Amino acid sequence: MNVKKLIAVLGCVLMTFSLTSCIRESKEQKKLNSQHIETAKENARNYIMQKYGFEAEITDAELEYKQGILSASPLTTVFVRMNHNGRNFGVYIDGSSSNTDGYDNYQAEDLQAAVWEECESLIPGVSSIFISSSEVSTGYDPIEAECKNMHHEYFDGTNAADVLLSASSCSITVCYVNTDFSALQDTHLFDKFCVGDCDTVSFISYRSEADQTLGSLDTGPENALYVDCCYTLTNSGGTMQSYEIGEYDYFYYYVKDGNLSDVSISKITPDYPYNWDGHGSSNAEIASDAFSVSSNKDCTVYIYFPTDKIKNYGYYTRFAICRRSEEETKFSSSSSSYIQTTTRHYHIENFKIKSDEDFYFVFLDDR
Repeated sequence: MNVKKLIAVLGCVLMTFSLTSCIRESKEQKKLNSQHIETAKENARNYIMQKYGFEAEITDAELEYKQGILSASPLTTVFVRMNHNGRNFGVYIDGSSSNTDGYDNYQAEDLQAAVWEECESLIPGVSSIFISSSEVSTGYDPIEAECKNMHHEYFDGTNAADVLLSASSCSITVCYVNTDFSALQDTHLFDKFCVGDCDTVSFISYRSEADQTLGSLDTGPENALYVDCCYTLTNSGGTMQSYEIGEYDYFYYYVKDGNLSDVSISKITPDYPYNWDGHGSSNAEIASDAFSVSSNKDCTVYIYFPTDKIKNYGYYTRFAICRRSEEETKFSSSSSSYIQTTTRHYHIENFKIKSDEDFYFVFLDDR
């Protein structure tokens, strides 16, 4: 096992030990934790009654911890899980003393519906909406995923922008399928959601319903295989981005800062790794077909390579770019990433090309 792999294994062991380490607390601390939880429960009841005028059922409560490298220390804040009329939600509130200074996401669905209605009136055909705007930020894993869209301010049906912008940043992603966004370029309807430097509203048009399922909410080239175009609105204006995808043999590619016509691709017979000049590849085995790439201008190429075309793909399989040295005819493998999952349909990589550069890419098995 080489040094790189040893470090990776040790890192995984250390991380596992850190995450699974037992929290050892004294009886006094455990008693204090229980007091904080009970106080937080009462605070949550009072907070919801004061804000909404109803009494909600408490289903669970979890004390927040600050995670360290090898241990975790208890805080006084508590995530109280509640239910009212079939709607599950959470209240994040401090339990060190009696107060109603809490945050909740009971109205998250109502806020989403309000934004959905405005988007639908602007461009019909909304398929889904995702909102990220929360006044609560935590790194404690057991509650982190639930602390989304939590606000203190009450949504009265007309002040969606005020509630969303009460957080330090607001991000709204509106998803469509095969939709033209040209009409968005002349509208300022969503300017009210974009007053801060970090606020964004992204409209994403997926190529099909299946692509929306496979893709992510990313509007960058990493998602271009599934996204036809996107329109991103910030406080400085809107930006339209379309993605033209090329296909060669059995993989796809996208050219950033250029066009498909700028790039030439061909299948080749690669040199064996033992002919290369080191870089840890002398013992590697070729795990895929190799493809030569060249361009008539400086640009960046993203490739989407089917994982089922990579022989024995797994942790030890990596993507290698083989560039020809100016001083000699041997190829050298540049640094590259290992494939750490076998669940994806495509392995995505990107590389920069200089005009008239001679190189190819191939997958290697280093085990």
